[in-house]
Amino acid sequence: MTNIPPSPSRRTTSPTVSSLPHSPPPSSSKRPPSPNNASIPLPKIAKPKRDNSQPSLAAIARQFSSPAKPTGFKPIHVPIRHRLPLQQLRSNLRRLHINTRRILVIHYSDRNLVSFLIHIGYETELRLQLSKFNITVRDDFDPLDPSIIRDPTLVNEPIDHKVQHARKAFLHRICVAFRRFRTPVYNAVANFFVQSGLIDLDDLALYDLAPPYKYCTGHILDHV
Repeated sequence: MTNIPPSPSRRTTSPTVSSLPHSPPPSSSKRPPSPNNASIPLPKIAKPKRDNSQPSLAAIARQFSSPAKPTGFKPIHVPIRHRLPLQQLRSNLRRLHINTRRILVIHYSDRNLVSFLIHIGYETELRLQLSKFNITVRDDFDPLDPSIIRDPTLVNEPIDHKVQHARKAFLHRICVAFRRFRTPVYNAVANFFVQSGLIDLDDLALYDLAPPYKYCTGHILDHV
């Protein structure tokens, strides 16, 4: 009896890849690091605290040295065509490479005239910078000149009365800057104006200024 080979339709086929059972995906979670491989944090070294209660020896020694720069203040008067807001005026000065942070007070002392109150140590640098742009300094201007009083009701007043009015007007212009000074700067600037005769001590007491003014009869204040 002869063996009949199976027909092609009855041949057994091997299972395909798609028919194989799916294996579970590998776990995405990483194994926790071994305690032996974990980095050990270094101990923090405490910094020694600086003792700020006592001044250093160098600071104490500087108290017995001469001032490096001259002390005092200086008004610088400069002509101007028309009045500008002080913020815009400061911006224009900065464009001329003038350090406005070293100008304590800016006010208009007279018509077409603006005044800068500076520390005397900044005078040379400021004059040099102004001269680069051909800006003249009015050294001959006197804030107490009776001619700057143009009130028609005071035309026939005596000269000494006009000087008093000029002194009060000067104080009225700078009192706005006084209110934003801290006490040491305020006392130093006010003492400069009182000793130079630009403002009167009694007139200064009439203004409600923030820091209490302490007048010093000497040339140098103990807190400057």
